[in-house]
Amino acid sequence: MPQNFVSITIPDEQLMFAIQGLKRITSRERQILQEVVNSKTSKEIAREYDISYRTVEAHKSNILLKMGLHNTLDIYRVLYILSNNN
Repeated sequence: MPQNFVSITIPDEQLMFAIQGLKRITSRERQILQEVVNSKTSKEIAREYDISYRTVEAHKSNILLKMGLHNTLDIYRVLYILSNNN
């Protein structure tokens, strides 16, 4: 029986930059990142932390910038690769 699997790759340089970026995010950005990974919307995160939607979006933007990524899907890719390499 054939085995189905998904192969997710990111260039090594981009992955290394993203890992370094993960080390530079603030504790609040880490909280926001965890909520994003848990599939919460920015509005849900804003309500949970009693902050504005725009603040959540700013944190998400900072996370992407620090990690050298373009969108939330890139975050999922990086985290997926990291979780499967350990």
